[in-house]
Amino acid sequence: MQQKIIFKSKGLNCSGLFFLPDNYSATDDVKLPAIAMAHGMGTTKEVGLPQFAERFADAGFAVLIFDFRNLGESEGTPRGQIFAEDQQEDYRNAITWLQLQSQIDPERIGVWGFSFSGGHVLQVAAFDRRIKCVVAQVPAVSGFLVAQRSNTPSDLYAVGMMLSQDRIRRYETGEVNYLPFVAPPGQQCFFPSSEEAREFFEAAQVASEGRFENRITFESLERLSYFEPAVRIDAISPTPLRMILAKKDFLVPTDIALAAYARAHEPKSLVFLEGGHLGKSEGEDFETASAAARDWFVQWLKPSNAAAQTYDPHSEYLGKSDLESFEINMRLSLTGIGAELKSEDGYAKVERLISGGPAQLSGKVTVGDRIAAVGQGKDSFVDVVDMKIDKVVELIRGKKGSVVRLMIVPANSADPSKRKIVELVRDDVKLTEQEAKAELIEKDLPDGTVKLPVVDGIPQISVQELKRKLDAKEDVFVLDVREPHEHRIVNLGTSLIPVGDIERRASELADKKNSEIVVYCKVGVRSQKAALALKQAGFTNISNLTGGILAWAEKIDPSMEKH
Repeated sequence: MQQKIIFKSKGLNCSGLFFLPDNYSATDDVKLPAIAMAHGMGTTKEVGLPQFAERFADAGFAVLIFDFRNLGESEGTPRGQIFAEDQQEDYRNAITWLQLQSQIDPERIGVWGFSFSGGHVLQVAAFDRRIKCVVAQVPAVSGFLVAQRSNTPSDLYAVGMMLSQDRIRRYETGEVNYLPFVAPPGQQCFFPSSEEAREFFEAAQVASEGRFENRITFESLERLSYFEPAVRIDAISPTPLRMILAKKDFLVPTDIALAAYARAHEPKSLVFLEGGHLGKSEGEDFETASAAARDWFVQWLKPSNAAAQTYDPHSEYLGKSDLESFEINMRLSLTGIGAELKSEDGYAKVERLISGGPAQLSGKVTVGDRIAAVGQGKDSFVDVVDMKIDKVVELIRGKKGSVVRLMIVPANSADPSKRKIVELVRDDVKLTEQEAKAELIEKDLPDGTVKLPVVDGIPQISVQELKRKLDAKEDVFVLDVREPHEHRIVNLGTSLIPVGDIERRASELADKKNSEIVVYCKVGVRSQKAALALKQAGFTNISNLTGGILAWAEKIDPSMEKH
């Protein structure tokens, strides 16, 4: 579902397209995570962005794609005036518009940018904490370095003289002059020697139905020379950043972006495309880029898909129906095929094959394979990417002797579009007693014995249980593993070791080796990683705080500041 919308940015109407999942209904009273997207240098929203937006909407996101001021269907003059600071303000106002929509969860908003706007999202996310996830595809990170790399000294001198003369004309007459993005060989333009750019902007003219204008103001060119959006890339953390780069990028050299990426802090991720800067909205690179962005947004904006969030983080303990669902989620004994799965990056990933089960006997399923779709017999496949893991289980389980088909992304494939189909005949698979009991532990509490969930060997403790322990003055050491600036904003009055420093600084906790330690972060993902590192370092009694400090603020202390 999509609709045209308008949002205000500094008094101007910016035009956008707002996408919702096809199966969304306002009567469901479900708040959706959202993504704000805009295009690169001078390009309008119709040029390739709808294809990305549709992929994201299919994964359960609301998506806003929009034209910057002075471009496309948005207001603003002079046309083709491209100022980074204005476009970054348009991003901020797009986020505000999303936050005000009834369908949107205002605490789960991500941003996506491409090329010039890829630089914008780095700058905006470094300072706007409303942004909870960032994807920057082939980002322009330094106007100065790109100009130095792409031009000879004499070219740069000539451009400087041209811009100086234009500044005098602007001062004296107010005249606005333009340079075309692309032009026939031999004519002056922004991309003088790029056939890739000529093809891209010709396609942009068609896709935008004539709204794309092949020109940029000279004043915009002048400002590009001091466009440096990655100066504070280190400040994006703890907001998760995924950078998607192209191996054959000759417009924004990859090594410049890599140097910026190296300065970013965790959590971060890097993905490479095989082609060039101006990839098409189809084909192998599009499939890789759209899947990589979608999976990153799923991981960080839809926490129910993360390994540490496979059950309701706001429930004190699990009721009977939740417990049954949790047992399926964590053990995932697929009685039909004999495989243990877990949800990871939106996929049902094969964690282990049960000896003697159909999957293991077939020789066609391996650990690390990701299930993308499931088919019953000869029926059509059902896409299960981003589907809740228990729903995937329901599709795979079935009567003994019946056929199930799995569409699999092989474990050794970095390209999610390359898939194979495996046909299996369901059969009975018996678990050992150890396998059947590996997913829960019993805990004695004052009001009785309850079962607590365990993720990758780490017990998950609720905020209510931690509060009970603290109130009872039990001997429990609570450790914050967020970044220092997060700790300064709000904390539980506890010690701090950032997750990236855990392995190096574990010796500081030597006296706590056999004590009870509860680690926490913002939502419980980084702290799960820290808990695993401490366990590997020999600590024997580690728990992860489910839902992190946000759950504490919601369930224990609503007056606590959220960040």
